[in-house]
Amino acid sequence: MKNNPMSGAIRRRGLWVLGLVLTLALCGPGVFPAGATAQAARSGVPKVDLNSASLETIKGLPITEEVARSIYDYRTYVRFFGNVYELREVPGVTGEVFKTLKPLVATMPPPEQDASLKRLGNSYRQVRRYMGQEGSNEGLADEYLDRMRSPENINHLDLYDLMSYQNVSPVDATNILKARDRLGRFESSRQLRRSEGLRYWAFRNLRDFVVYDDKELSGENSNDITGFVSTRYHETPMSNDDEELGAFASGAPRGRYHVGEKALYSPGFFNKVTFSSREGVVGGLMTNREYGENKFDETVKAYVGVRDLYAGKGGIKGIYFGSYRVAFGLGLVMDNTDYIHFRKTGYGFNKRMLGVRGDVSRSHEYALRGAAVEARYGRLNATLFVSNDRKDGILNQDGTINRYVVMQPRPPADWLEGRVVGPSVSYLRRDAFTENIIGGNMKLMLAPGTFVGVTGYEAKYSRGWRPDVNTLVFGNNLDLLEGRDTEIWNSYDSVVTEEDGSVTEHKWRRVMGAEAQAVYGNTAVQAEYAFLQDPRNKFFSGDNPDAYIINAFSQWDNLHLLAIWRDYDVGFDNPYNRAFSNDNRYEQTLLDAPYRLNDDLYTWVEANTPQPKPEKGMFLEARYRISRKLILNGLQYDQWQRKSDGADLMRYTIKAEYQPKFNFRVRVRHRYSSRSEANADDVRVYRNWETRWQLITLLSNYNRLGFTYMTSNVMFPARPRLGGTDGSGEGSPAVGTAGMPAHAFEARYEHNLTEGIKLTFASSVYDGFLWNFEGNEFVLLDGNGFRNWLKIESRVSQRLLFQLKVTRDHNLPKTYVDVRRFGEPSGAEPDARYVPVDNTIVRLQMDYTF
Repeated sequence: MKNNPMSGAIRRRGLWVLGLVLTLALCGPGVFPAGATAQAARSGVPKVDLNSASLETIKGLPITEEVARSIYDYRTYVRFFGNVYELREVPGVTGEVFKTLKPLVATMPPPEQDASLKRLGNSYRQVRRYMGQEGSNEGLADEYLDRMRSPENINHLDLYDLMSYQNVSPVDATNILKARDRLGRFESSRQLRRSEGLRYWAFRNLRDFVVYDDKELSGENSNDITGFVSTRYHETPMSNDDEELGAFASGAPRGRYHVGEKALYSPGFFNKVTFSSREGVVGGLMTNREYGENKFDETVKAYVGVRDLYAGKGGIKGIYFGSYRVAFGLGLVMDNTDYIHFRKTGYGFNKRMLGVRGDVSRSHEYALRGAAVEARYGRLNATLFVSNDRKDGILNQDGTINRYVVMQPRPPADWLEGRVVGPSVSYLRRDAFTENIIGGNMKLMLAPGTFVGVTGYEAKYSRGWRPDVNTLVFGNNLDLLEGRDTEIWNSYDSVVTEEDGSVTEHKWRRVMGAEAQAVYGNTAVQAEYAFLQDPRNKFFSGDNPDAYIINAFSQWDNLHLLAIWRDYDVGFDNPYNRAFSNDNRYEQTLLDAPYRLNDDLYTWVEANTPQPKPEKGMFLEARYRISRKLILNGLQYDQWQRKSDGADLMRYTIKAEYQPKFNFRVRVRHRYSSRSEANADDVRVYRNWETRWQLITLLSNYNRLGFTYMTSNVMFPARPRLGGTDGSGEGSPAVGTAGMPAHAFEARYEHNLTEGIKLTFASSVYDGFLWNFEGNEFVLLDGNGFRNWLKIESRVSQRLLFQLKVTRDHNLPKTYVDVRRFGEPSGAEPDARYVPVDNTIVRLQMDYTF
């Protein structure tokens, strides 16, 4: 007769509870008086359970009161102890202290929690850290969350897998593989932690998302198929980044799109389900309606695949059919996403998930649909992918393609085709052309952590490409174009006029690149070079536009240093390029001025294009733990040249954290940036600084109280702007804006009502243009007002989690509103004395694990 697994689980749980009760009954103040020794522990006195003992009980151990408090605080504010060796992570526990405590303490299992739900909670904490980074966005955060929800057996991961995890550097990944080769395999987190050269910061970010045996994967759930379901309803427009909120800076569709189209204010509705089986079969389905779209299935993605089919020295890492994501190297050749993360270094939280995986992200324009396979044999790793999809775009009057466009939201096709703006016909189209791609990547491992590789793709289109500026600029007024607009007319052009006057319309684009990485000791060097073939040149011609990026990274226990040099030609118009950059390709060009375009919706090209700006410069970053109490967790300096017009730009950021006590932290972040300071004749010169102070207090029961003060200022040179009408007798031309100061203050409290219900309440006042991170949302504050929001997280069961966030924003009027035509005198009675804006915003999300 077979044993009932449920009854066995109940017996094991009963034994844990019985042991916990006995420990609590026997342990108390004074069990181990000062001076107790290991001999006393061996005499039969029960060990102190660090996961349940009171502070007084821990103080009774032969340690100082300060160390006892640190142990108690670690358990209360960080995590339960998985084993006694994790004591070494506690501040103040030296080798001698650990040697004294080891025979006196134990770590009984804490109250059981479903492993997948625990991992989900840890995933949200990781995402909050990522979203707190400047330049982050929610579109990429969703991808990180998907990755972290599904644990991986660390004994199956290769170098490229490990490098895709946040805060795991190439040096860390190499040292993990070296330790695994010496041991044969990792059996526990303790062995992983002891990998020589592995930073604690890397181990801490990796440990929650890996297992050490395939049985642990199946042991988390008795089902043959596991997965999760996520549903999100939101009235908040989702942004691309912290400096340009894309199409929704005002909370409504941009430009004329919203006029008379009330139905386009539909809330966003996102649904996703993924699954995996014990046999390695995986799959996913996603439907998405962005804020402002009509249909719940405006974007639909699905995939099915198989992972980890190995035999002998090689096998298939993954094969996918349907929608998939691919990313290689430093992102110069291929990284297909609609979202850009500015200053994406590839280190820390700014990771690029390398290789191939199924795609259920919200990206639609740069999505790939078809088939992809990644395999390895010995030291060789190879990827092949094919895709066939229709893309949105702007067409020219002759039917050729002007450029890609990421529309957020996507207007209905018939609405776009009949669109006329003033005297101009709009050529913005959904599914404007067909794109067929075939591409691949091959890498050869030369030594641990050291490899060389090549990447390339060819895209074939249903139409040719011609970056006709007349299609974009209002009234064909090309005099409006300046040097900074070079990216517009130097985009990809495949319509070639031959010497005999004939015209050839090439319907393809070819991009090729090479990558390399070397790891030596505590240093890693990475590089990637790529070129785009101009149809007028041969494939390997030296006249083809190109780009390259090189970085060097060194790490020690308390210090890391990073340097990045990049140089991208203006003509390197690769739509799948997502390499390091400070701005997107068309930022600060004529495309950000809707009143100068034939269709103001063409500004979507400037706002949403995820390609990096053609630029050349050096980026430096350092992180240094000065002491246990003081961390310089971000020192960045970047100086670069905008290659379109030679404008000089500079930016530096300082981030520090002071922790005088375990549960009390003070954080400061200061940023300064400037443009064209070296050119006194440039009227667009500006300087900008921003400072944020945070005070965080960790309370008992994982509760938290925090205060944030934000202030910033954008400073412009004084220059005349029309503030009145000269000679009218009322008002006169005045000096334009010399500065845009901003201030905000927020108080936030997180409270765990019960084990399954958590409340977060925040209240803020603001004046000016500021950004903030609220829960899992990135928001922009612009104006003068106050804002309150409440978030409820409810774990209805061990597998079902609800999150509800309600925001009430009261925006006071910046100024009185006065509408007048050019030439009319100023100083008359304003048209509206008081124009407040009140918004109530709801966001609801459900996550179910099965």
